[in-house]
This record gives sequence, structure tokens and C-alpha cells, in this order.
Amino acid sequence: MRGERGSVSVLAIGLFTIVVAMLFVAAAATSIYLQHRHLLALADDTANALARSFDEPAYYLEGRVDVIDEERARRRADELVSSWPARVGSYVSHTRLEEIRVEAPSRVVVRLSGVAVVRWWPAFLDPLAPRVRLDVTSHAELAVLR
Repeated sequence: MRGERGSVSVLAIGLFTIVVAMLFVAAAATSIYLQHRHLLALADDTANALARSFDEPAYYLEGRVDVIDEERARRRADELVSSWPARVGSYVSHTRLEEIRVEAPSRVVVRLSGVAVVRWWPAFLDPLAPRVRLDVTSHAELAVLR
């Protein structure tokens, strides 16, 4: 009986350590997921803005349906990227506009990338903080009603 004394406290400490580690893993996964959602929302917003920047005179006056021009979309995308608030980069670091593609006369594809960093990591350990590269793609289509 004497040899088993204190074995419950060792088990309790071990269980506590496992539970705390699981909480940290869950917090890290949640942090990365939220940063992914933020980047996806930014890609959606950019794609929708590009789809809305169609050539209005060509659509309304000439009746054309090929109203999204790639060069115009690229210029508009450059304007949008330069107007992104500084907090975008602070939430998902290294946010970049990777690709803009006009797939159909009225469809735009936007691809963004960024790096998710676990936010609860102590500041002095920041160089060691886990980082995950994020890539998101968003499609937007202009509904042409005729």
C-alpha cells in the first residue's frame, strides 16, 4: 500500500496537462479557421466589386453581354488592393492578390493568399509561432438579364 501513495496526483497532473494541450490545439485551429474565413470574405468582396465594375455603356447602350474586360478588371483590382485597410494585413499577414481571371464574358475569378499566424502565441516566442499558408478563390458573376 505504501508504494502506491501519490499515484492519483501523478495521474491528475498528467490528465490536466493533456486537457490544457488539447485546449491550446483547439485555440490554434480556431484562430487559423477564423483567419481563413476573413481572407475568404475579402476575396468575395474583391470579386463582387470587380464584377460590378463592368462596362456600363457597352451593356446599356450597345446591348453587349461581354461587359467585363480583363484590363479594366485589373485596374480596378489595383485600386481595391491599395484601398484595403491596414488592418487586413494585421489580421492575415502577407495578404496578396495572386490572380484575377475573367473566365466568361460576365464571370470574374479572384485568388488571394496570406499567412495565418496563431494569435495566442506569446510575443517573445513569435518567431517560433506556427504559420499556415492560406489560399482562397472566389468567383463572382454578373447576372445579365435580357
